Amino acid sequence: MDAEKEFADPPARLVWDLPVRLFHWALVALVATAWASAEAGWMEVHFYAGYAIATLLLFRIAWGLVGPRYARFASFLTGPRTVLAYLRGWLDGGAHEPAGHTPAGGWMIIVLLALLLLQVASGMLNSHDGLDAGPWYWAASADLRDIAEDTHETVFNILLAAAAVHIVAVLLYLVRPGINLVAAMFSGRKQTREPAIPGSRLPLALLLLAAAAAGVWYLVSSAPGPSLADLGLY
Repeated sequence: MDAEKEFADPPARLVWDLPVRLFHWALVALVATAWASAEAGWMEVHFYAGYAIATLLLFRIAWGLVGPRYARFASFLTGPRTVLAYLRGWLDGGAHEPAGHTPAGGWMIIVLLALLLLQVASGMLNSHDGLDAGPWYWAASADLRDIAEDTHETVFNILLAAAAVHIVAVLLYLVRPGINLVAAMFSGRKQTREPAIPGSRLPLALLLLAAAAAGVWYLVSSAPGPSLADLGLY
């Protein structure tokens, strides 16, 4: 009986809290919106999408510290030896599959978050054809503006490549170990023998999201406007 229990399929348990799932899909939608609006020249939409992305990033950083078990960075960030051991185990089919992010997947999440933070920060100092400008563009020196412009373009290309790697990894996961991560990120449930989370801590999540939104609003609203010299009037 114990042997049957050990080799039976593990139950589907709640591992991804609702804030993490909403963050994930909202971020996908907002990045797509930012990209499409920039291509179409709808810069006001582009900037507001960027502010929303900044809000979500601040929230996710905080949630990675105080959220439920599998949302915390401490639950999935490991050293390089653990990452390599996991990848070797994945190749031969013997890797232990954690309930949350895998050691390799955890670092991919950090890479994507870091790239998005760089993209948002450079966008704050960037302008579109010298017309529509980020809120802190006028406070930056000419050299810093040039760096921000190059960074915004380069980081976006790197971000696209990283996102492609992420998508390929999700598809490979369907083959081995046969887990549908897309479905799990909608339902919040994965088959695992590890304990489920007790809940999503929604009041705390809403408080942190409001604080993040207030922080972004203050950052944007406190930026200085163009001087008379910038406008060519002095």
